[in-house]
Amino acid sequence: MTNLISRYSTRLLAFVFGLSTIVPLSCSSNPLKTELVMQLLQNNDVEMGSEVPSSWYCYSTAPEDTVYNCLWTDEETNSPSRSLMVELAPEHGVRDGAWWVQSVDIEPNKYTGMDLELKAATMLKNVFGRIVYGRGASIKIVAYKASGTMQQIATLEDDSSMFGTRYWKESSLILKNLSNRAQRISVYVGLGRGANGTVYFDDITLSVFK
Repeated sequence: MTNLISRYSTRLLAFVFGLSTIVPLSCSSNPLKTELVMQLLQNNDVEMGSEVPSSWYCYSTAPEDTVYNCLWTDEETNSPSRSLMVELAPEHGVRDGAWWVQSVDIEPNKYTGMDLELKAATMLKNVFGRIVYGRGASIKIVAYKASGTMQQIATLEDDSSMFGTRYWKESSLILKNLSNRAQRISVYVGLGRGANGTVYFDDITLSVFK
């Protein structure tokens, strides 16, 4: 019965996301490959920029920007003086979310079979999820094909550590065995669909291990 449910869940995820490869949620408890190849993100301490942080942009599923804020702020920071903030108001739709995003183009097959580890310092203020979706603060790695179609995804947004109010803490997840079809990697940090509250991010890294 358990195997049947697992197979059904995987098929349902494939239908919802349109993925050719479904990658289960991977957290830092899963062992990494041991050899560090490189860190992929630019401006990972989010200190560089003028009006907006260099290499980062805001993306939201909300129909208008009146229900969310993406701010480059000095209000709260892990180091040294800036962080990325995302805020969603209680009146937003249950399907809405908002994220700061950075995308990195990679050479075909350069990192095939390797693991990607995303780490971010996170601080939460009154983050809670709606009953239907139940997501909180959100970090995720998405690998895309050359066509722009999603190929793999790893998310951390429904763990208990991503809800409530707390001071700075490191959050992390792993995308295992990168597909040979991946040609763009995007990192999302923000509030998942159906979440409310305020979250801050700092010292964000995306490391490749083989």
